[in-house]
Amino acid sequence: MGLVLVLRPWEGLGDMGASLLALLSGASWGLGAVLSKIMFDRYKPNILNLTVWQLLLGAAITLPLAYLIPQREIVFGVPLYVGLAYMALLASGLGWLLWLSVIQRVSTTVAGMSSLGVPVLAIMLAWAILGEEPGGFDLAGVGLVVMGLVVINWPSRKRR
Repeated sequence: MGLVLVLRPWEGLGDMGASLLALLSGASWGLGAVLSKIMFDRYKPNILNLTVWQLLLGAAITLPLAYLIPQREIVFGVPLYVGLAYMALLASGLGWLLWLSVIQRVSTTVAGMSSLGVPVLAIMLAWAILGEEPGGFDLAGVGLVVMGLVVINWPSRKRR
């Protein structure tokens, strides 16, 4: 419910195609988290090896699309190399390594629900850094997401 308040689909942002792609993206991300958890339980792979293979597979799948989608000419230089290094090493490599270490250590439910902290953090950082003051729906959505995170991560009480 918190994400619904933050996204406000009744305001008509985006079209049906974009919404379906976002839904498909979320479903494939969830399936990937479950399959990663199964792999850790069954085969106990080295987390660095799994991360590298996932990134190589993703590159192999998406690289042909780079030639099919029209784009401007590549300008080789320092900005390109720094951007590629950031995206490959920090954003993708380190991000996936950290995500898979979370998947490996906690239940898939806790990992998935905890990732809902990302929109909350984005809203708070946009407020602090960019001066984008959140509205009432945003704050209510953030509150609901945070409450959900507290509930899902609350240590369970043992039954007697």
